[in-house]
Amino acid sequence: TLGTGSLFLTEGEDDTVSVVLSKQPLGNVKITASLRNVDFDGRASLTNHVLTFNAGNWNVAQLLQVTASDDNLINGTEGPHSDGITFSIVQADTTALFDGVANQTIALTVFDNDTAGITLGTGSLFLTESQDDTVSVRLAAQPDSDVVITASLHSNFNSRATLTNHLITFTNANWNTPQLVQVTASDDNLINGDVGPNNITFSVVDADSDNNFDGISSTVALTVFDNDS
Repeated sequence: TLGTGSLFLTEGEDDTVSVVLSKQPLGNVKITASLRNVDFDGRASLTNHVLTFNAGNWNVAQLLQVTASDDNLINGTEGPHSDGITFSIVQADTTALFDGVANQTIALTVFDNDTAGITLGTGSLFLTESQDDTVSVRLAAQPDSDVVITASLHSNFNSRATLTNHLITFTNANWNTPQLVQVTASDDNLINGDVGPNNITFSVVDADSDNNFDGISSTVALTVFDNDS
């Protein structure tokens, strides 16, 4: 007898399934639990998956722990699969009365907790002419293939600011290692006032990037202060 017919887990979560026998055995009854590996391989795992009952503990619940693996991949929801977890009698180690007991199953669903995105180290920069600063950039989730990001200034900053290292590439291996874009406020001799806040836009180059990241962008508000009077 199983304590539930279905489990719903988000990556990083775990839950338990209680198991008892429906009648007292004359000897040992060994039960093994297994995942539908073709679908849940790498997405979930089982702890305490071999359970042994006897005449003394047959009606005392034993717990199988089910854990949804917390990866960094954008791999979507898996399930529900009605046979996500299967409980089977190990006949060689079980009293004969239970040899013919059919397998029982629990439906399992694992929800992804990863979303494609660009993570920036700041939301705003304030620079006086001649000053510079950097913006750290990384991906919010692990891509299947390369992701190319380009940084661009709002047109209001024409000749007032420049970007260095404005084209950066992330791979499946370095996706969460920050890369730096340098922002420099140009030092002119003009009394041209402050400009901004306007955006620096960080955009995915769709044609050269993992499709999961297509259309994604993020911004930093930049303000440049004049130092001439």
